[in-house]
Amino acid sequence: MALKKIESREYKVMVDPRIFDILPVGLKFLKNELALIAKTVGHVKLKKSFKLDQSSTVRFLDTKDFFLANLNYIFRAKQPSEPNAKIEYTLKYRTGDRYLSAYRQLSTAAGTKGKKKFEEDIGADKNNSFIS
Repeated sequence: MALKKIESREYKVMVDPRIFDILPVGLKFLKNELALIAKTVGHVKLKKSFKLDQSSTVRFLDTKDFFLANLNYIFRAKQPSEPNAKIEYTLKYRTGDRYLSAYRQLSTAAGTKGKKKFEEDIGADKNNSFIS
């Protein structure tokens, strides 16, 4: 089996809103800084906006004995706050080894709608080291 190509790479940045005197101004500054970094690196796209009013309810689903978590899977249900919005279900395989991730077969069941994407999520741990 051929190794899957990473379709996207998502860098996650957690921001403590308390560090900004005026949150919208601080987020605009942060976005401008990230855009400058992306331009310098090249081949990087930023989301168009940081939404302050975006809210949703997120639930992580598993069995009582954490069957999925013990196998490094996360099953998430995300309910947007907008009326009549559909719940988005996501199954992720979490590991620091992208080669193991590339060989996982995560697909929707036959006859159901859905999409799959091989995405690398990169965030910083508490020591500011980047992890995927």
